[in-house]
Formats: sequence, structure tokens, C-alpha cells
Amino acid sequence: MEKILQQILIEIKDMKQSQTEMQQDVSGIRQDVSKLQQDMSRVQQDVSNLQQDISKVQQDVSKLQQDMSKVQQDVSDLQQDVQELKTDMKAVMHQTADLTEFKTETRQNFSDIKDTLKFVLHKELETEKEIFHLKQANQEK
Repeated sequence: MEKILQQILIEIKDMKQSQTEMQQDVSGIRQDVSKLQQDMSRVQQDVSNLQQDISKVQQDVSKLQQDMSKVQQDVSDLQQDVQELKTDMKAVMHQTADLTEFKTETRQNFSDIKDTLKFVLHKELETEKEIFHLKQANQEK
């Protein structure tokens, strides 16, 4: 019986030792769980920060899209303005050609009028001379 009691004592000691080891293991597991919870909390904070960053990036992208849309509209407006300017320039070029032609014709007409006026004045002078000579010839008679 003594042997059995010793055996029971040994087994109780072994069980106590096993219980202590288990308590140490549970304590280690608790520490690990605590570390995991802390890590999880940091991960959640990181995810939260990432979500905020993503939100900012999305706002920036949205603003860039709005700016790009405005730039595209400005380019479209500029293209339309350039097209209108080209049309206006063509009209100005045609008008300039017409005015140049009119100016040339007007100069020629003025030159012709000047020549005609010189001729008329010359003829008037000759006629006046003839009248003068006829009056003098008439007075001598």
C-alpha cells in the first residue's frame, strides 16, 4: 500500500507539475493572445489610416477629373475660337484682295481723269487762243 501511496504521490506531483506547466502554457497563450490583440488593433488603425488615405486619393482623383474636364472644355472652346478666327482671316484676306483691286482701279481711273482734265484744259486754252485770234482778226477788219 505504501507503494501505491508513493505512486499516487508521484502521480499527484506529476499532475501538479503538469498543471503548473499548463498554467504557464495558458499564461503564454494569454500573452500571445494579448500581443495578437495589440497587433490586430495596430492593423485596424493602419487599415483606418489606409481608408482615410484612399478617401483622400479618391477626392484628389475626382478633382483631377473635374480639372481635366474643364481643360478639355477649354481646349474645345479654343479650337472653336481658332476655327472662327480662320474663317474671319479668310474673309479679311478676300476683302483685302478686293480693296487692293479697287485701289488699283481707282488709281487708274484717277490717272485717266487727270489725263482727260489736262486734255480738256489744253483744248480750252487752244480754243481761247483761237477765239482771241479771231477777235483780233475781226477787230483789224
